[in-house]
Amino acid sequence: MTYDRFVRDRSFCEPTEIAKRAFRPTRDNANCLIGYTCYEPGPGDWPGEDF
Repeated sequence: MTYDRFVRDRSFCEPTEIAKRAFRPTRDNANCLIGYTCYEPGPGDWPGEDF
């Protein structure tokens, strides 16, 4: 099985990774911020409103 990893902030990511905001539905909010996910950016990635 594959699981998502959510972190509190970028300090939990590897030095070359970026923290991207993660949203999930909850009982009272369809789009609730639950933390961040770490991922390795590609050459075409620029931080925008998704970060």
